[in-house]
Amino acid sequence: MSQAIGVLPLGVLVVMSSARFGTGALMWGVLVGVTNALGLVLFYRGLAQDSMSTVAPVTTLTSALVPSSVGWC
Repeated sequence: MSQAIGVLPLGVLVVMSSARFGTGALMWGVLVGVTNALGLVLFYRGLAQDSMSTVAPVTTLTSALVPSSVGWC
């Protein structure tokens, strides 16, 4: 519910701004959205298979290492 409420002011700000987004930025956004959805599906699939003791630490480590390693590039 909070995401639906938060997207309304964001939509207004995007429409009111004069910034233009190229197709490159749009494609990056689509790629990030798809991989985020896929990661979430795989996370819940791993938890459903009763391997929480493996899935939770790997997810924690990966979610910390990937952004920090990409930030150094």
